[in-house]
Amino acid sequence: MDYPLSGYAFFIALLLVKAGCFSHNSEYKYISFKNIGLINAVMICIIALIVFSFLAIFSARYKHLAKEAFECVFLRVTLRKCQTGLDQRLKAQITGKILKHHIGLGRFVYKYFEVFSWLLVILMLASLVYTFYGGYNYILYGNCNGPSQEGFCIFDPTGSHATTYYKADYKGQFVCPTADDDPSIGNKNANVTIIEFGCYECPFTLKAEPVIREIIDYYGNRIYYVYRDFPIEETHIGSIISSEAANCAREQDKFWEYHYALFENHAALSSATSDNEVKQVLQRIAENLSMDMMQFNACLDSEKYKEEVLNDFYDGVKAKIKGTPTFFINGKVLAGPKSFNEFKKVIDKELG
Repeated sequence: MDYPLSGYAFFIALLLVKAGCFSHNSEYKYISFKNIGLINAVMICIIALIVFSFLAIFSARYKHLAKEAFECVFLRVTLRKCQTGLDQRLKAQITGKILKHHIGLGRFVYKYFEVFSWLLVILMLASLVYTFYGGYNYILYGNCNGPSQEGFCIFDPTGSHATTYYKADYKGQFVCPTADDDPSIGNKNANVTIIEFGCYECPFTLKAEPVIREIIDYYGNRIYYVYRDFPIEETHIGSIISSEAANCAREQDKFWEYHYALFENHAALSSATSDNEVKQVLQRIAENLSMDMMQFNACLDSEKYKEEVLNDFYDGVKAKIKGTPTFFINGKVLAGPKSFNEFKKVIDKELG
């Protein structure tokens, strides 16, 4: 019986099969591989089984191929030979289609079909390893590429779960954070309290900011929003002094204006290479907001609010925060910048 083939993914699967699963000469393969041959063959068969089973979900015509792959895996793991002849049919179909378009290329593929098969097996195994590694990073850090990386992540193409990673040595019990006496917006007696732990120089905290403003505007006094500092100084130079500056602005009743201005000047802050450069940006922001510069500079120079900032930070550590931004909505954790609808789903559930 002939099995019509189509699609790049299926072509990959067919080459994979040739690498060791479906051969008339299974005994020769077993002898050549000796001790490790059986293990390699079984692994290749398992991969082929996975591929064919996946394709069978979308098309019934691949179910028979998946069945043959399963039979071959079963025979291999029970130390028996696999003689379905599937590899020859697939090889003939693939090279036949190529020959119709280019004779030379078709002959080349036919001659080195085994080489292509093994190259594909190696690439596929490497891809699987990289996929599992990316999944591990995604679960632990919120992105595929490791701590505080901003590259594309297939598990999170929009970057909605990304955070600037922080590794704490805290081994104690989880302590759910409170609003404390930190800057807030909304009704203190609201049924929903949202506590954000953010870092002014974190690109992901910056990304979350427009959505947070939208949430505040949408819900008004139905929620109580609190911003707490979690400056990750080891990654972002000057993040502590930026948080101190925001608290100094609070003395002059301009916390939120300064808070928003810090994000608007994120590029200048993140490009600074020292605390002095950061301080110059912070002073310029204060001047633009018509603040009392003598009071502001005295506050900043004295590190008046450093302990306050670090207390916020340690509360975040005790709350097992892995990075910024992290949100606690009535104690429920959301890590990374989220869409409006993701926030809304959690908030509406809490509002009842």
